[in-house]
Amino acid sequence: MVGLISDHPPAFGNLYGKGERAMQWFYDMKVGKRLLVSFGVVLTLLMLVAGVGLWGLVASEHKVMAMLDTEGKLLQYATRLRANILGMRRGEKDIFLNVKDPGKVAEYYRESWSAQEKKADERFADLERVAIHADDKSDIKKIKENVQIYRDGFKKVYAMIGAGQIATPEEGNKAIMPYKDAIHIME
Repeated sequence: MVGLISDHPPAFGNLYGKGERAMQWFYDMKVGKRLLVSFGVVLTLLMLVAGVGLWGLVASEHKVMAMLDTEGKLLQYATRLRANILGMRRGEKDIFLNVKDPGKVAEYYRESWSAQEKKADERFADLERVAIHADDKSDIKKIKENVQIYRDGFKKVYAMIGAGQIATPEEGNKAIMPYKDAIHIME
């Protein structure tokens, strides 16, 4: 039986190949020191994993903060714009309901409708400043176009009120009807 029985017993490292000499210092240690070195290696690996996890957490925090700076602001400004558009509509209704009183019509136009129109323009500027994605910019452009359709239509109706061509709320609603679809999309 050649090869099974040898004059020299195999060294422990022969079972693992060429690593015998590189790890000999480890095998020469006492058990307590081996445990201490092994614990140190495990602790080092644990600290490395914790460091990578912390780095990932910080990186994801930066992404969330960037998203809040863009997406969150877009949502905030879009919500405010919607409120301003609804305020314009409220001013429109107040004007129509008071169509027989030119003083109130002028007051509602100046203090309600025009004020909300100015705020809507500010919200559009905010949205355009914050938007970075092409689809967001496209949506803002479409909204702005629809608001402009409503705005132009309402100003025509307001001029008709001033000229005395519209004398009742019903006539005002009928006159604004062609422009309502554009503004209903925004609501």
